[in-house]
Amino acid sequence: MRIIAIVANLIQLVIVLAIFLSSGPSMEPLAIAGLFLLMILAFVNLLVFLFHHPFAREDQEASSSTGPIKRRDIRVSYILGPRPYLETGKQSFEVQDLSEQGVRFLVSPGSKVKRRIKGHIKLVCGQTIDIKGMVIRRQGDEIAIILRTPIPYPVVLAEKKAITRQ
Repeated sequence: MRIIAIVANLIQLVIVLAIFLSSGPSMEPLAIAGLFLLMILAFVNLLVFLFHHPFAREDQEASSSTGPIKRRDIRVSYILGPRPYLETGKQSFEVQDLSEQGVRFLVSPGSKVKRRIKGHIKLVCGQTIDIKGMVIRRQGDEIAIILRTPIPYPVVLAEKKAITRQ
């Protein structure tokens, strides 16, 4: 989509320049000013498309079985190595991944989990975070919760760096 917009802007610039160069001296001053304005707008638009960097943070995309999913937050996935555990009173669950907004963890098949979750997670980086959230999805032995209070960005970033070093 971005390439199409860039090509369209380049075509617009070429058309405006062709009109201006082919009949520029014989044109009315108002028409020249209009073409000049169109040329400036197309040029600025082209520059925005070429050099615009979204203010999103790293790891914006995470893949799934259906393809890439755009994410606003950093997602820390625990594939190999040590994993944190979500402690909720008497129960303990292995964390699969987490982000600022949510946590996904494993449960035993058939185990009962309340809709509202409250507990703490001891992260690989050594920090312990208190969490409160609500179950938004249960798929087989995985549960995903959305957090009422987000995990601070520096904590998630420290965790991402800690598991990358291992």
